[in-house]
Amino acid sequence: MIYQIDYISDQLRVKGYLGFPPDTSIDTIKAMLQHIQRMDQVCVMNTLACSLHHRSASGDLHKDTASLPSSDAGACPVQASDLDTRHDAPRTLDLQSADGLAYGHHDQSGTNHGENIPDTGQPGVAGLNADTLAGSQVVSSPGKVKFPLIIYCRGGIGRVGAVKLKWIEEFAAQGYIVFAPAYRGNEGSQGRDEFGGSDTHDVLTAIHWLSQLAWIDSARMHMLGFSRGAINAAQAAVRCSHISRLILWSGVSDLTQTYEERIDLRRMMKRVIGGTPNKVPDKYRQRSPLHLAEQLRCPVLLVHGTSDELVAIEHSHRMLHRLKELRYHVDAHFYLGLRHHFPALQHAAAIERMFDWLKSPVPYP
Repeated sequence: MIYQIDYISDQLRVKGYLGFPPDTSIDTIKAMLQHIQRMDQVCVMNTLACSLHHRSASGDLHKDTASLPSSDAGACPVQASDLDTRHDAPRTLDLQSADGLAYGHHDQSGTNHGENIPDTGQPGVAGLNADTLAGSQVVSSPGKVKFPLIIYCRGGIGRVGAVKLKWIEEFAAQGYIVFAPAYRGNEGSQGRDEFGGSDTHDVLTAIHWLSQLAWIDSARMHMLGFSRGAINAAQAAVRCSHISRLILWSGVSDLTQTYEERIDLRRMMKRVIGGTPNKVPDKYRQRSPLHLAEQLRCPVLLVHGTSDELVAIEHSHRMLHRLKELRYHVDAHFYLGLRHHFPALQHAAAIERMFDWLKSPVPYP
């Protein structure tokens, strides 16, 4: 099952998508959603789709031919509407996390600036009261079941390259909880996407609250960045010690190279990054995984088609060379003749091979 999660990042309401493995018990899903609903600055908003597999009333697994949109989500055993979303008086958001790390903006006096989110009448962050689940008592204890986690960083910007719900389902089918942030300025989120700038904080904020869930195995928290998402994933892996493995799939490694290659993207890149590589070289370097390589501290897997028409294979070749030069652990799954988006059969095979790498108990040879 996939659920829309709204959360606060830098005073902005940001959207993300949370997927569960298809054989997760109903009680475990309800318990985890209830725990998320009680978190400060996080809210379960909508049931988006059922998994490719779901349990029948008898507990058997059945396969659907396609995911269900939210309007047809009745087959999902747990829906967002099951949660108690009664609204009390709107409250001022306190962007101070439980461990003292601030996620809001601070002025020089140290004041944390929150904002009042109005009560919209819809499930949301303001005034959230989620003490109960409708019609069911949760019996699953936190920490009784531990799941590995994948943070999936989408590609593109705006309507191009939106989060792929099918990917969430495919990853979750491997037994992983999956979370995909949409980034600020995308898919209904507030703010402005900076193509690997402050939007990376949306990824870090998600990692923070996800790491507080007792059901998440803190030793198996992985990052996957597709296309442009490689920028956000690499930065998050550098800045967050929780991340144990990093996958860059058809990933950008050098944003200056992208600017040179993709004439069709230059106008957008100048607008969201703040200029050309010649004008603001540091902003391009700070966003480029190639220039972050020496700061990585986890095994890396590169997945790429050799005929990629949008992100040239040279991006992964250069990243591979740099990581080997640093004597870091890196593996590469390169696919001869494949383009940016793999055909269905090759895509499925690439996912299986990728999860073989993730599930290996020692760094994959």
